[in-house]
Amino acid sequence: MHLAATRAVEATAGRTFEEFGQDWRLQSAVERQFEVIGEALSGPMYQRFPDGEKIIGLRNVLSHGYDAVDPAVLWSIAAGRLPELIV
Repeated sequence: MHLAATRAVEATAGRTFEEFGQDWRLQSAVERQFEVIGEALSGPMYQRFPDGEKIIGLRNVLSHGYDAVDPAVLWSIAAGRLPELIV
């Protein structure tokens, strides 16, 4: 989980939302890291994160709701909230 969070943060570092929105490869890379985080968040790890349900929900949307993925949501999490997971 830590590695996936680090990778997503590194992938978006120094980028703007506009760049992210226009780069499907970057979006795909970040989406994959969120899927890994959602899969890893189980058992005792789940208890450490108050937003665990939201993280797993995002993973489910990414895995099963392909047309429902909003790049703005991914960006806001990767750029704003994800660094909190890197401890």
